[in-house]
Amino acid sequence: MTETWPFKDIDSRPKKGRFFPISFAEAARSAKGLQLVDSNGTRVRICFLNADDTGPDLLFAEYRPGMALFLYSWPDQVMARAAEHAVVKSFSVFAPLKKIRVPNEAANFAGCYLLRFRQDGKLRLTECRIHFEQRKYGGGQSFSTVCKRRVKRVEERELPLPQDADDDSHHPVAA
Repeated sequence: MTETWPFKDIDSRPKKGRFFPISFAEAARSAKGLQLVDSNGTRVRICFLNADDTGPDLLFAEYRPGMALFLYSWPDQVMARAAEHAVVKSFSVFAPLKKIRVPNEAANFAGCYLLRFRQDGKLRLTECRIHFEQRKYGGGQSFSTVCKRRVKRVEERELPLPQDADDDSHHPVAA
């Protein structure tokens, strides 16, 4: 089966009050240099997106091994230099993560790695597993509704960071 999305790189503009700490060219160069590649040996897709997450930990990177790397925008209250340092470090964090073990029901499963910036200035890496369930066809439903998968459960498990990523001494929140 051929993947239909993400079929190309996405270079979004940041929303008002947000910014991307590195350029698209820097991201592509880093991904290629650290061998973030798909099964064909080509660089994974890079997508710059605007974040919707407003929780205590700032989600700034998501990696779907062999598919895509998503880099999210940062709020303007964050120091640009420290944000750049965290994003550049994310490439070395994701480089050794080649795949997520797929359970038996492979068609009803998706997984990714999420990198967040905690309030205390440390990076937090989690493995996110999303389990789906196929809907049953019943009267009154259109066929296209039945084809959509429903999220059954989401599991997040914290993972240790590589040794060189632990020494994050830059706190990006402006004083």
